[in-house]
Amino acid sequence: MADEVRKLAEQATSATREIDNLIKAIQAEASRAVESAMEGSQIAAAVEQAAMDVSTRFKKIIIAVENAAIQCREIATSTEQMSSGFQNVAAAAEEQTAAMEEVSASAETLAEMAENLNNLVGKFKVK
Repeated sequence: MADEVRKLAEQATSATREIDNLIKAIQAEASRAVESAMEGSQIAAAVEQAAMDVSTRFKKIIIAVENAAIQCREIATSTEQMSSGFQNVAAAAEEQTAAMEEVSASAETLAEMAENLNNLVGKFKVK
């Protein structure tokens, strides 16, 4: 009977060590999981900041392109007014006006594209 008690005591000691090792392994895994979660949170914050920066830059691009389009239209208008007083320069002024209108249309297209890109970037906000 003493042998059985000793064997049971050894088994209990062995099981206790095994449980202790399992607990330490679980604690280590939990610690690694917490570190990973913290790293993920930092990465998410960096991605969110980058998305906000991109959004801000796209807004600035849209404003710059819209201003360029306005200036192109103003130049086209001024060119048309000047060409009405100069018959000899009329042909050259019309060509210049057409070019300005193409630039204006291109600038407006770029503004629309930039706005679409800005909208797409807005969809990638990290929650």
